Amino acid sequence: RLGAAVLAAVDDYVIGHCLRQRSRQRTIRAIRSAAAAGKEERAELDPEVAAAIESGELAGVGRMLERRRNRKLAGVPPEPDFEAGLEWLLDGIERLAPR
Repeated sequence: RLGAAVLAAVDDYVIGHCLRQRSRQRTIRAIRSAAAAGKEERAELDPEVAAAIESGELAGVGRMLERRRNRKLAGVPPEPDFEAGLEWLLDGIERLAPR
């Protein structure tokens, strides 16, 4: 039972990492392609999220998005450190697993 849960957690971590990497690569390609065409590539926010930011309910998210817009490759998640994240996951599993 524990073995299956550990396998699922590691599998979820690996799949999530791969999905984020692919998303990051697609976003960078879209931004570069738009820049080459003389356009600005910017993702549209979900209307409910935009309204919550505008109302101040998600003010922190609004500030974060504004900082990202002011950076090169705005909206691109940072390059994740696969090995460090996997080590954290495995260390946590090791601490919680019975001997």
